[in-house]
Amino acid sequence: MEEMDLIIQSQQNNRQAFNQLVVKYQDRLYTTLYRMIGNDHDTLDICQEAFIRAFVNIRSFKGKSSFSTWLCQIAINQYYTHHQKSKKEKERKVDYQIARKKEAVQAYTSGLTELKNPAVNPTQPVHAKEQAETVQSALDSLEPELRKIVVLKDVEDLSYMEISAMVKKPVHIIRTRLSQARQELRNTLKKYL
Repeated sequence: MEEMDLIIQSQQNNRQAFNQLVVKYQDRLYTTLYRMIGNDHDTLDICQEAFIRAFVNIRSFKGKSSFSTWLCQIAINQYYTHHQKSKKEKERKVDYQIARKKEAVQAYTSGLTELKNPAVNPTQPVHAKEQAETVQSALDSLEPELRKIVVLKDVEDLSYMEISAMVKKPVHIIRTRLSQARQELRNTLKKYL
């Protein structure tokens, strides 16, 4: 069934149609949120809340953007709501062995390939997982607005226009903040060389 047909049926309270949309987008949404949040429990909670809100508000979807963009915007809004509530409660600090961190910069500069696939193949060397964890730790050190832009651009490979629509900022601001975020990541990861 075509996506637009599923959306129309979902707008008519067809839960089975909406469940098909959930199945189609749950992995992508989870991966995007995990890269911004960094922990499985909160990511699952926010994903679930985002899908609930999407179902409740699906009648407001007009097709001006793609469904995935609309859904991702809902999830990001949920992330901000959650982040504001837990900001004072949680601070994640990760301390890994410095000797193995040298390769983290290469992981980032090679297009964040380890981050595009959150499941680590058990046959891969252990250092690949540690590289991904190091880069994730560096992402976690960014302020939420910068982290979101880096994840949407470098991990999810969205266009500047799509990101601009999602964060409600002009493209030139997105480009500036992305540049700033990348520089902060370089500076953070440089100490592991």
